[in-house]
Amino acid sequence: MKNNYDFHALLDDVEFEALAIDIVRVRENLEPNVFRRYPKGRDGGIDGYRYSDNTIIQAKCYKNDFNILKGNLKKEVLKLRNLKPSRYILVTSVGLNKEQQREIMDLFKGYIHSDKDIIGRIELNEYLTDPKFSFIQIKYNNLWTPSTVVFEHILENIILRGPNNFNQFHLNEMKNNVEYYIKTKAYHESLDIMDSHNCLLVYGEPGIGKTMLGFNIAFHYLMQNEELDLFLQIPLKMCINFIAQIKSNYL
Repeated sequence: MKNNYDFHALLDDVEFEALAIDIVRVRENLEPNVFRRYPKGRDGGIDGYRYSDNTIIQAKCYKNDFNILKGNLKKEVLKLRNLKPSRYILVTSVGLNKEQQREIMDLFKGYIHSDKDIIGRIELNEYLTDPKFSFIQIKYNNLWTPSTVVFEHILENIILRGPNNFNQFHLNEMKNNVEYYIKTKAYHESLDIMDSHNCLLVYGEPGIGKTMLGFNIAFHYLMQNEELDLFLQIPLKMCINFIAQIKSNYL
């Protein structure tokens, strides 16, 4: 399935920054959390930073207008004189042709060393079409909620092909998250509840770690019994967004 996502229309700035970092990390075969992210607001020219080699990722989520992008990038170049990165990777929602990529290369001479480090809308869509990046596409549900094809693909993996395929579908992502997870008091209490009642409801404000807790609980039981039937493990938000999209389009 070939993608043609309009990232500017589907993602806000924070989501696009996270997507950009995920794409670069997977492309470069790097471990999770290797790039440091910064809070929303003035970022000083940095959206993702890797200390080990002084690499900066900058994400620019604009409508498909190269002139607007280039005008903003001229300001970014001035910031780099103080930052002095050894490598600069630009990820943008704007579609770029070869001539426009060359203009950006000239603008960031000494910082962008290859056109592979200029990732535009076309390249982003190509990456997300690659099975290696498929979990990223699923992660950002605002991308695929308008697409029944992607939703059907998820349901097929979970329901039609059975739990073994579903486990494999998410197992690599789980392993990456588990490696860096600190098992808190909440984690152990959650396992006690699961063992006693066979169900668990996790709720709270955005960003407190609900999804990460769920990953690690699921992984705990998968490692005990890899035949475990994890039926319909679709995040509730994905289901709600998908249903809302159907209602707005067809009802």
